[in-house]
Amino acid sequence: MKKAGTFTSLIMAMTTLITLPSCGQKNNESKITNAEPQAVYSLNAADISFENDFSDILCLDSYSNNIFVFGLLADGGYGGYTSNDKLTSFEGFSFMPSDNEAVITSTMLNDTDKAIMTYKDEKTLIHIFDDNGKEKAVNEYNNLIDTEDNYIKLLSSQNGYYINVNNETVSYADYSGNVSPVKQLGDKNILGITKNKDNKAVILLSGFDGKTTIADLTEDNINNERTCGDKSSAFLTACSGYGDYEIAAVFNDGMYGLKGTDWIKLSDFMDNTFSSYNITNMIMTSDDSFIVSVKNDEKAYLKKLTQRDPSEISEQKTIKIAALQGGLVSDYYLKEYNSLQRKYKVEFSYYNGENIEDCIRDLKMDIISGNGPDIMPFDARLPIDTFGADSGVFLDLYSVIDNDSDLSRDDFVDGFLEGLETNGKLRMITPSFSISTIECKDKYLNGISNWNYDQMMDIYDENKTNLSISVKAKYESYTDAFLDIIKYYPYVNYRQASCSFNDGEFIKLMKYFKDNKIGSKNPVGWDSSMVTESFNNDEIMLNTTQEQNFLSLYNMVRERFTEPATVIGYPTSKGSTSYVEIENGFAVLANSDVKEGAWDFIKTEFLSNNYYKGTEGSYIFPAIDKYLDEQLSTLNANLAKWKSEGEKCEPMTDKQMAEYASWVRENAGNVVKRDGNVEEVIRDELDSYFNDECSAEEAIDIIQNRIGLYLSEQYQ
Repeated sequence: MKKAGTFTSLIMAMTTLITLPSCGQKNNESKITNAEPQAVYSLNAADISFENDFSDILCLDSYSNNIFVFGLLADGGYGGYTSNDKLTSFEGFSFMPSDNEAVITSTMLNDTDKAIMTYKDEKTLIHIFDDNGKEKAVNEYNNLIDTEDNYIKLLSSQNGYYINVNNETVSYADYSGNVSPVKQLGDKNILGITKNKDNKAVILLSGFDGKTTIADLTEDNINNERTCGDKSSAFLTACSGYGDYEIAAVFNDGMYGLKGTDWIKLSDFMDNTFSSYNITNMIMTSDDSFIVSVKNDEKAYLKKLTQRDPSEISEQKTIKIAALQGGLVSDYYLKEYNSLQRKYKVEFSYYNGENIEDCIRDLKMDIISGNGPDIMPFDARLPIDTFGADSGVFLDLYSVIDNDSDLSRDDFVDGFLEGLETNGKLRMITPSFSISTIECKDKYLNGISNWNYDQMMDIYDENKTNLSISVKAKYESYTDAFLDIIKYYPYVNYRQASCSFNDGEFIKLMKYFKDNKIGSKNPVGWDSSMVTESFNNDEIMLNTTQEQNFLSLYNMVRERFTEPATVIGYPTSKGSTSYVEIENGFAVLANSDVKEGAWDFIKTEFLSNNYYKGTEGSYIFPAIDKYLDEQLSTLNANLAKWKSEGEKCEPMTDKQMAEYASWVRENAGNVVKRDGNVEEVIRDELDSYFNDECSAEEAIDIIQNRIGLYLSEQYQ
């Protein structure tokens, strides 16, 4: 590797306001437990210019004012750089292992020398290089490490090395090749080893009582063990501290500095595009400056983290998004949004409790009292209508869409927004959808492409001798088989808060399934290979599925059936249909004082093309119409590529692409809002009926009454 000159840090516009999510209440009388301390630093993240050189960084180390980074390079070789701690200049370093020599890790020995640990012929080798990259010596050790070890940390000392293997053993190896285990660990678990701010080797331990201690490493022993605050899980990486901090470490929930006996949270990375588990090594260069190595998507790179100007932080407005028992929104979207240094930052407002009902009750009380979050996520267990969606609690999102310069109603797939409405108003929005439907081999359908309940039962009656009607009918319970094919949506009218399970059709279907033993008395486990084999052997008639993307549609014949088949849809009394089942959505509280910011977050993170980009064009169907064509085009380009690489696939014709796109758009407006509470009632009573605990008439009466009462209470 050639010696390089001065490099420039490429500063990206990525804020990292490192403040943990607060409790669910906006006032001081919080009912929420398990609140965590706020981080003391808000950090900017900057790229370091040689980040694209590495596919893996094995070591990021420092000694005095020098920094050493070493790893597997993008070209397949091994090398790295030395630099000053200001990152204003650096020099290249390369290492060429011999044949069958596995490179493990490395470390800095002093201001100039580096050590590279390798493994060959059941021996551990440590190569020592001077500041000119010339090899000075090679130390050889027996029975020190193994190629099967998952984690190895090498730490230099005055006369040798400490080696942590899998956080199971710590050994000391001197320059002469002698190896001895570190003693006096007792029954404590090893959390990790590192050096402190005085360049002394230390070890972190945790006992069965959950107490965390730190101790000095002195060749084959530990000394001066002292309590240092409970951190019972192993840290991901650690380094020497700076100033008042003895060491700094990254745990699962963020970066901490050890100050006296207390762990002070320095960062939780909620405003970075990387997370704690992506950080493999770190260096603390000052009280408020760090260099970290990050591994993500098979790529390794460095980031320089520096403290932000507090005045910049104070100008940001906070958007709270409700999280029930962990939340429905991935950290990824919050981190991505917050990393862009906008005028808003998004935080979770946690509602933690022993059960979900308590969390929902507390959340509803906060909304009523005006202390609710700004954004509410919804799913089947938490339908928006049960929160008084028509009472003005939530913002009509048409009002912000109609005033948005970047987005309009016409940008959405036709009929999709109307399907989300509550009495003509858009209280909730979702960025994507899947289509629940039924597929069936053409040879069973006798030329029809649309069916009702009677037609489906007639077709099954003609073929049932050696055939199960569905996958769940073959492998799962009667109730599972019934609910897999017979949807409750036609029998529930949320708008009128009424239901019609007692109309005679539903009970007829229940009796048909029981009389024909559709389902298993003794359900067994199954996997996709069993299902594919059953379809190929004509043991199953139809397949219920959620088509999430065009690749799934394309694979219906290619992989699932291997012969002509039709997407026919679910039967109803009037004909078949396919459903867009809304699994989740997002609403903005009408009384939020950051409504514009809440909409900006939803629009930016969930309605942009970043949400739908997939390397195979196979992400979930997008609500924005133009992205459908982008997905389909991307998939077809990949089909052509896969074929050229030897895959058994053919690119779609223009006619096929038009048919797929048309089918998705035609069904996108048939939106149904799932309600987990309704589903639970139906499942309970079907179980009773199929288990011979009641008659069909008794089960229907209970279903009608229970769901009718629930709808009248929650949807009026």
